[in-house]
Parts: sequence; C-alpha cells; structure tokens
Amino acid sequence: MKEKILLIEDEIELQQNLKEILEYHGFIVVTADNGIEAVSLIKDQEVGLVICDIMMPEMDGFQFLKIFRSKERYRRTPFIFLSAKVREEDKSKGLDEGADDYLTKPISARLLLNAIFGALDRKKESSTPVFSNNEDELGIDHFPLLSETLTPVSGLLNVLKKLKTTSGSIDQKEISQLVSVASTSAQWLHWSFAKLPLIKSLEKSFANPSSLNLSDLILEVMNELGEENFSFQSIDNQHFVFDREQIRFTIRELLENSLKFKSDASLVEIEWLGNELSIKNKQVFFGQIESLPIEVFFPPISASQERRGLGVGLFLCKEYCRLNQAKLNCSVDTEGYFNVQIFFPILKNIEFNNFGSSKMNSTN
Repeated sequence: MKEKILLIEDEIELQQNLKEILEYHGFIVVTADNGIEAVSLIKDQEVGLVICDIMMPEMDGFQFLKIFRSKERYRRTPFIFLSAKVREEDKSKGLDEGADDYLTKPISARLLLNAIFGALDRKKESSTPVFSNNEDELGIDHFPLLSETLTPVSGLLNVLKKLKTTSGSIDQKEISQLVSVASTSAQWLHWSFAKLPLIKSLEKSFANPSSLNLSDLILEVMNELGEENFSFQSIDNQHFVFDREQIRFTIRELLENSLKFKSDASLVEIEWLGNELSIKNKQVFFGQIESLPIEVFFPPISASQERRGLGVGLFLCKEYCRLNQAKLNCSVDTEGYFNVQIFFPILKNIEFNNFGSSKMNSTN
C-alpha cells in the first residue's frame, strides 16, 4: 500500500517540484498552501507522514503541528519540518514542539527521501516495542548528572526513574535539571537515529565532484551556527574538487560536533591551509591520543566512558571523504584539543564532462 504524504508549502513552485519527486518515488501526495488548508485536509482523509514549512501566511508550521498532534490518530504520525530557518534554536524548537525531524532548505532529493524513509522505518519499529520490567537489567543505581550518563538512553532512563521513585515534591531547581538532562539526551538520540538511513544508503552512494570554494562553504555554515563561536584562518581562496552535497554535510557535521563537545567558552578553531583542513575544539574528556578510530556504533569513548552518540555522523564524514579521494583523521593533542583533519588530494588536472561530474588525477 502506498504511503500518503501531506505536503504543506506556500512556495508553489517548490511545492510542485517536491510533489513530483515524491510521486516519482511511489508516494501519494496531497498538498496545502498553508496550515489552515492542511487542517481542513486532515479532517477528511488519513495521512501517513507530513512535510511542513514553518513560515507561512495565516497559520505557521508550529501552530499546525500543535493542532495535528492534538488529534489522537496523529500522535505517532511522522512529522518533518522543511524550513529556511536554519539556526539551532529554530531546530530545537521544532523538535521540542513534537516534530520527528527538522530539515533545512535548500535540500536535495536524496536527503529528503532518506529522512522520509527513516521516519517511516522508525514508525514501523515503534509499533512493536520491547519492554523490560527489571530495573537491574538497565544498570541504573542512582540519578547522575548528564556528564555522568554513559549514553543518551541511560540519561533518559535515569530521569524517568528519578520521577518514578521520588516521594513528595521536587523543587523547581531539580525539575529544571531533570528536564535539561532529558531534553539533551533525547536530542542526542534524535540526531543519531536521523542519520542512520544515510548509513544504509552508503553502499549505493557515489561522488559527483565539482570545483568548489571551501572557504565560502565554511563561512556559510559558520553563519548558520553562529560565527561568533568560531575563528577561521585561510591562506588563500583556492578551489578544490568534492561532491557539493557531501562536503556540505561533512563541514556542518564537524562544526556542529565541535560546538557540542567543546568544554568551555573558547572558540572552535578552523584552518584551511594548502590541501589540509583542520577543525579543533578544546575538550577535557580525552588524554592525548595520536589517532582515534572512526567506526559507526563504536564512537570514541572518553576517560569517563561517556558515549553521547552512535558515531554515525563522524563515520559518514569519513566515508564521504573516501568517496572523494580525501582522508579524515581524528586525534587529541598535548593541549587537550580534539582535532579533526581532512587531507584533500593534490590535483594534477581535472576534466569535467557536460553533466558536471569529473575525472580526477591525483596524488595523496
């Protein structure tokens, strides 16, 4: 049975382009130009997934999501925001309000489809939950701080156990701490699982390299994440060859991780020198390590055995570099900086065909 998608987008040209892409891949698509039209549509028909813009006339995406989730039959229906609002606070608000994913415009068909298939897969998996009534199996002996939790899952479980076992009232400060731990843990889980479909599609992935200006890409991502958090040094404005979509994912993933893991108010340091890109952030979890393994589901473990994610994003970055004949390496120096380096191939010559792909002759 074909899945029906409700697409809510006020830019008509974009709406029709997305509709054509989704229908080409086997979905039934109903469209609405704004939230009010969408509310009318869901009264008369069932939908299996929603893709929704945020900034729309008459009723915005947040208002529609609230109405949508208030209906019992749509409590677990996948809901994806697709918005031009790219700052982290916008994403956090979208997820906190009840969206399953938050994508930003412009977006490629591949990333959109990966998000859709991932959301639908998670919906199927959630219909057969596995429960355990044995708390000893969960390994939870006390309620730790976030920095003491071994995984995002244990953070959530500890919060729930605290709320379940606490007798009497909990003061406002402790409630605030509990909410902070639960929210942060949930976000780590969401970010990790949202990228899993990309792992599945890696075996079919290929690079479509083109000549790009890395400095421009870095500055673009810095602006989205808050340029005040970074220092950027580049000796020139040179171009390099890489798949645009894959390098943008890689740069954003590495800069986001640097912000998440940095230990103080220091800036994330970015250097683009010659054929080498270096991204460094000050941290306190690791001792000096010359090289860290990058494996999915086995992310680097700190001295306190903390695992904040599944290692999916960093693994994807490594694989995208491999597809483009580049090499990614992680290490920790003597001053406590976590350093990610990408070594791009030194190009002898580049031959472009009519479709924008290229043949590369390089030395590493």
